[in-house]
Amino acid sequence: MDAQHFLPAVSLAGSVCSAAFTAYFWLVRVRNERPRVRLFLSNCTFDLSTRRGDDRFIHFRMEVIAANCSVLPNSILKAVLRWRKAEGGWDERPFTASAMPINLPASHTVLLPFTGTLKLGNADVIEKSEERKEIVASQLAHWFGDPLVLQVELWTLQKQTIVKELTALKWTVG
Repeated sequence: MDAQHFLPAVSLAGSVCSAAFTAYFWLVRVRNERPRVRLFLSNCTFDLSTRRGDDRFIHFRMEVIAANCSVLPNSILKAVLRWRKAEGGWDERPFTASAMPINLPASHTVLLPFTGTLKLGNADVIEKSEERKEIVASQLAHWFGDPLVLQVELWTLQKQTIVKELTALKWTVG
């Protein structure tokens, strides 16, 4: 057999492989250029505060990591934190967040701290102990269920609204 007969077939196979590799790498690059911000719960801390009458006040600090998984920069324009109520639905409580907007460079993370105070009622009925951790646990379980589920909503510069439910399986009492 003559090598001249195989040369067009080998050339065609090389061209097809080259086109397939080029298409694959372009698709990977295009996927990485889409805006993608992912959220992860980092820390969840509660601090027992005062009790006025039947109302219990609990300070909270939630730390959420926002990861920009894109090769393009992005910005966070607004953040909303919601708590899942024990009977269903979501409860929005006032909180203090970082100054907005927050710039997210390409392939970087940023820590979003949420701090505030929860005003929870029925302390006489709910609280069965004098221990700080047990008081916080009973209040959170009564009002928000167990495990504690939070919803974080971010509005970004890339015209994307990210809504993510985060479960706080572990939390601490300060």
